[in-house]
Amino acid sequence: MSHKMLQTLLAAALLGGVEPLLAPCRRRRARRAAMTMSDAAQPVLWGENLVKSHDGARRQLDDASLVLREGQRCCVVGHNGCGKSTLLEIISGSDRPDGGGVRLKRGVKVTAVPQEPLVAPEDATKTVRDVLLGGDGAGVEAARAYAAAAAAYEAKPDDVKVAKSFERAADAMNLHDGWAVEAAVATAAAKLNVEHLQDRR
Repeated sequence: MSHKMLQTLLAAALLGGVEPLLAPCRRRRARRAAMTMSDAAQPVLWGENLVKSHDGARRQLDDASLVLREGQRCCVVGHNGCGKSTLLEIISGSDRPDGGGVRLKRGVKVTAVPQEPLVAPEDATKTVRDVLLGGDGAGVEAARAYAAAAAAYEAKPDDVKVAKSFERAADAMNLHDGWAVEAAVATAAAKLNVEHLQDRR
């Protein structure tokens, strides 16, 4: 600590103002610690020099780059038309950049919840539970198959083929950790207060 800084702190102490002076220092140390922790986490996604223009004139993304690390939560904020949705669509793979690219760590899969409401014809037959079980992955597929097999078994408990199918579905739930998916769906339904509406279309 410099002599000048010490004099400032002593003067502030006499006036009862040490805490406000030290607070920015503590905030800087906290930020540096958070950055160090963040840098220690393994990167899982790289967006490199992304360029995108929808009309060929104005660029929504102009040489944009980002790195997302394991455990990080990122919020994309900006005014309308600045490229937020475009960035997320490129990351999810539903759109392609005009330049640059996105790389994922081996084994990482991107899942996206669409911003627009359900509009496809097949969406009209989806139940609330179907929407909660949206996305892909072995666990989700196992949970969907188990739900269908359980419904069939409940309707025909004496049918040997149906019983075998139900047994295979239960084995798949154990193998692919489908029970964790079921628990996540139950939690989401409870938080959204739609537990009683899961079979509604």
